[in-house]
Amino acid sequence: MIYKSFIRPFLFLKKTETIHSFVARTLKGGYYLLPLSRKYLVYNSPRLVNNVAGLLFKGPVGMAAGFDKTGELYPALSEIGFNFVECGTFTNMVQDGNPLPRLFRLVKEQALINRMGFNNPGASNVAQIFKKQNHKVICGINLGKSKITPLSEVVEDYISSLRKLLPFANYIAINISSPNTPGLLKLQKETKLLYDLLSSIKNEIGNYTKKVQKINIPLFIKLSSDINFRELDEILSILIRTKVDGVILSNTSIDQSSIKPHLRREGGLSGKPIQQKSTKLIRHCFKEMGSKLAIIGVGGIDSGQTALEKILAGASLIQFYTGYIYQGPRLPYIINQYIDNFLKEENLCIKDIVGQERMF
Repeated sequence: MIYKSFIRPFLFLKKTETIHSFVARTLKGGYYLLPLSRKYLVYNSPRLVNNVAGLLFKGPVGMAAGFDKTGELYPALSEIGFNFVECGTFTNMVQDGNPLPRLFRLVKEQALINRMGFNNPGASNVAQIFKKQNHKVICGINLGKSKITPLSEVVEDYISSLRKLLPFANYIAINISSPNTPGLLKLQKETKLLYDLLSSIKNEIGNYTKKVQKINIPLFIKLSSDINFRELDEILSILIRTKVDGVILSNTSIDQSSIKPHLRREGGLSGKPIQQKSTKLIRHCFKEMGSKLAIIGVGGIDSGQTALEKILAGASLIQFYTGYIYQGPRLPYIINQYIDNFLKEENLCIKDIVGQERMF
């Protein structure tokens, strides 16, 4: 209530990206004080523990890619209630991103529109940042295509980033669905190129794990919320053939028909307007794949109820970013507590309810 009534109105007086930078500086500067807030922000329960794609998660709640664009916020985010943090998207080359303004709040719609353009320090610089950190919760590293790289060279571009950042990853996420990088969405339709890309990445991860004798670094693919079921099925068949471990459903939407015309901007729409779109994709994916692919659900999650909806539809894990902006820093605690109370009442663990919405 304090956040929504007092802090958020003050923050929302400023431009969206200005506030993001302010919050980032605050998290970095106050990192050593964050353990004092664990009582109010961190919720743990044995019922929430789940093994997903060979990794043991203490709970289902993750910070989605896009919030931490440098890797510098990972230590702070790992202290304030998230069970895992996905950092990035990172590219092989340094990128400034698209011109300002590029991030827009739609307050009544509980949404954001962004056309950030993968602004990040580049994989080499990110590796230097990660070298100085201790990993306390599971760290996912999200990789994307460098803006100037043509599709004909996309495999080499991703592999170069991967080699630099694999030593710091608990899992790798490949972003092939951002609408703000030229040509990237085409990867979802170029089936041969997608197959070659995923095969190469999977082989690279396998070679690395053998070399360092590390058991497992799962590979996830992040897909657009705008694909239809037929397109999703085609991609899922490639994921199975290339032995990808999981899928992240879903990224932002370029379909802005759900919001009023004067609010529309070039970029990807996130938050409440895409909540049902992403859930439908999760439901379909689980129906088709079952336990063959792990699912991370993202899109419109802003409460315990919306998080539970994603899990019952088939997601083993959930992520959010936009919901965090609108609901505030206690959202991870609130979601974990809500799900745990549900599990306690049903005398179940979280793995028992994944994809089981018909039971409830």
